Amino acid sequence: WYADAAGDGNGSVGNPESLSDAVTLAGANGIVVAVGEGGPISTPGVTLLNGQQLVGGGTTISATVTVFGNPVFVNATVDGTRGTINGSSSSFDLITLGDDNRVQNLNLGGVFNDAIFGSLPGHLVIEDVDIGGTGATGLHFDAYATALGLTTVDIEIDDRNLDITAGTPGPLAPGIRLNADALGAGVSLDLDFTM
Repeated sequence: WYADAAGDGNGSVGNPESLSDAVTLAGANGIVVAVGEGGPISTPGVTLLNGQQLVGGGTTISATVTVFGNPVFVNATVDGTRGTINGSSSSFDLITLGDDNRVQNLNLGGVFNDAIFGSLPGHLVIEDVDIGGTGATGLHFDAYATALGLTTVDIEIDDRNLDITAGTPGPLAPGIRLNADALGAGVSLDLDFTM
């Protein structure tokens, strides 16, 4: 599903819709492409569903498709140009994660709170993302284990292409904030920075 600044289409590459509608319609494990042709996309905040990929136009994405009942892994380049997503509300984080998300090839700016927030995101890939002007933290991850057992949060960040620039001065701006709090169980927080 494609999204752009105008956001009044049907989600096709030639007629994108709003970011929030694209996320809803793509559903779990879906792909949302934020394109930049219409200018920056303004949103109060968006929550990704489990397994969703939020990528900018022109990105090469990976997906598994079923061919004659068999899963086949494919790479494809999506149409459009790299999108910019700007926050428009001081009440929400710009992108709130589900589980097993990918955020790739995007500019994130004008953020009043956290640019990307995840509470127990499970597995996350962040690649080629520029974050500027955050009011709180560029990347903020909370990992809270329950009494059910060990929880693992696995975050892959391509450090060569992650740029967090200064926002509002303060103890939380900008950067990466990790909270791990075990409530009767252990927490494993795995960070993989590709250099």
